[in-house]
Amino acid sequence: MPKRKIILLAAAAVIAIAAMLLVRSMMNSSATTTAAQNEPASQVIAAARDLPIGTLVKETDLKWIAWPTEAQSTNLFIKGNVEIATLVGSVLRHSLRNGEPVLTSQLVNPHAQGFLAAVLHPGMRAMSIPVSPGGEVAGFVFPGDQVDVILTHVLNRKDDPDLTDRHVGQTVVKDVRVLALDQKSDDQTNDPKVAQLATLEVTPRQAEKLALATQLGALSLSLRSLATSDSVNPPPSLDQILAAEKNSGGQIWDSDVSEAFPSPGGNDSLLQKVQVMRGKDKSEATFERHK
Repeated sequence: MPKRKIILLAAAAVIAIAAMLLVRSMMNSSATTTAAQNEPASQVIAAARDLPIGTLVKETDLKWIAWPTEAQSTNLFIKGNVEIATLVGSVLRHSLRNGEPVLTSQLVNPHAQGFLAAVLHPGMRAMSIPVSPGGEVAGFVFPGDQVDVILTHVLNRKDDPDLTDRHVGQTVVKDVRVLALDQKSDDQTNDPKVAQLATLEVTPRQAEKLALATQLGALSLSLRSLATSDSVNPPPSLDQILAAEKNSGGQIWDSDVSEAFPSPGGNDSLLQKVQVMRGKDKSEATFERHK
């Protein structure tokens, strides 16, 4: 046989073997893909949007996503074992990205130990105050709402019998978050209920003012709108507020809580004292200021 024919036959044989191996490889790859597609999968709970640390979870914050069965663990919330509704009101220990599965260790149940500490922003405090009956918008304040705290008290003028007792009302702290009412922190309950105790998220200085305010009179909650009302002069950030408080220091006096009380230096914003001269006689008259 001529040498050229031998070379051609050998080349053809090599090409045939390579083609057979290629076809077999493609068939194996297709079978693997089909097996992967047919692999059983169930659903687990994941974040429906980017959720920062400390988020009080709402039902719209979570969703179901498909997850391979072989990749599941006891740290995942698997459909059939739990429902999204049972996680509402929990708080996140760690931030989550949209579509990221939620681990059991990342949520704190509202009734679990350490819940309030997980809800609080860094540097903030949880402060519980008694609320006067009907003093929190007839039960329509819920955890998660922003409120102002109003102090009402009676001012006695024992130093001057000619002056009558006055009733005073003043906003003590503004725009603070409600963490819980009584001992309930579920912000998904829409049934109005008049609470007697409100737990608020406040700065250290605000906590001192509220602690003193509870000794001076009755406290009420004033519900704030969800809409931002001051876009021209936005309020300072939380970091700025905490930094200012750290630099201020000092004690809290009753006059820091209500302007109706005289300052430690003797300045009284509600009274005006006038020296009256009648010949050689000199006396002092006290009048109430009118605003």
